[in-house]
Amino acid sequence: MKIFKIAFIILTFSMISCKQNSITKPEDIGKNIFELLKGIDKKTVTDYNIHTITYEELKDLVKNSKAKLGYYKGDLESLSAEQFANKSLANFNDIKNAGEKFKIDWNKITYSDFKLEKSEFEMYPFGITKAVKGETYFKNYDGKIYFIKSMSFYDGDGYKTIFLAEIEPKDN
Repeated sequence: MKIFKIAFIILTFSMISCKQNSITKPEDIGKNIFELLKGIDKKTVTDYNIHTITYEELKDLVKNSKAKLGYYKGDLESLSAEQFANKSLANFNDIKNAGEKFKIDWNKITYSDFKLEKSEFEMYPFGITKAVKGETYFKNYDGKIYFIKSMSFYDGDGYKTIFLAEIEPKDN
């Protein structure tokens, strides 16, 4: 009986910690993206995919009635596994290439802000934003601020980031 209680406690804590790691508020999307960016020059595309949606999750999202994808649904539905993998790899490489171009030291960046560029499908249900276009801002070691654009969708439980693209310097 004691082993059962210990197993139950461990299972409960692991379930709670998993739930805490899911992105439940739009404001937390930027923090998740920042975690991906830290040290990205040493990461693989598999590491990148941990912070973004997988192909299987994307297909589930398209089928999910709680996910209001609007005019994006057709485009997401038509993506093949190969197209998705190619797009993920291209986005990952674009981030790394932008880092080289702007001389970003990915190990010394600090989180600055996350701005909702545009949110769509709000007030369904209870004011939950279903689609979030955002910009995650971070500061390089030299003090320059950059941002990366993202697109995330709410699936009924949390936000799934579909893609990241276009690192740009912040206009001062």
